[in-house]
Amino acid sequence: SVVDDIVRGSGDIDIYVITGERAAADGKPKALQFASAAHTRWSGYTGALAIVSLCTAVAWALHGHFAPANLTMIYLAGVVLTATTMGRGPSVVASLGGVAALDYFFVPPYYTFTVADAEYLLTFAARLSIGLLVSTLSARARGAAHTAQAREKRTAARDALTRELAA
Repeated sequence: SVVDDIVRGSGDIDIYVITGERAAADGKPKALQFASAAHTRWSGYTGALAIVSLCTAVAWALHGHFAPANLTMIYLAGVVLTATTMGRGPSVVASLGGVAALDYFFVPPYYTFTVADAEYLLTFAARLSIGLLVSTLSARARGAAHTAQAREKRTAARDALTRELAA
């Protein structure tokens, strides 16, 4: 039939054929169900923890030369790297892990999560907020790029189908 020919020739274009029949249970038209493709990628979380560990090693090497408030920039760079390469979830883990590692290793009293100077609480809050903001913006940019690529593929496929149908 004509519908079969259109579906076969559609290429990358999504074709939806609706029969007009109503489902008996709810009276609504039958619709396709789409499964979510969002799967947790544990490798991203493992990578985030590896980046936090690397940032801790770099900060450890620079600890005698810089104040703890300045070492936070190393962890922020790690969050940016994680956000741009591994996604939002892992970058949130990197942000939280970076704040915890900075407090534990580089803020007196050392090797505890106790903060003696309230100034560091503001630094931690700012650093965590900036990390979360960067991860959100990176996720939005990645999503927009993915949407634009998908739209470009659909447009090219639609144009090719239009040329074939016109011929």
